[in-house]
Amino acid sequence: MKKILSIAVAIILSLGCVVYAFSDIDANDKTLNETVDLMTKFGILNGYEDGTFRPNNEITRAEFS
Repeated sequence: MKKILSIAVAIILSLGCVVYAFSDIDANDKTLNETVDLMTKFGILNGYEDGTFRPNNEITRAEFS
């Protein structure tokens, strides 16, 4: 049981260290960075191919779905 718990904690900690940085998000905006990072980790969003997030752009129906 302790071994499984240790492995689970190690996996959770390693996932917490992954940072998804987008070039157009202000590094000082912690709330936006944390939210975008969390949503990227769960696969809810992934930004654009050029490494940007474009938080002020309107999205298309295809992007929403």
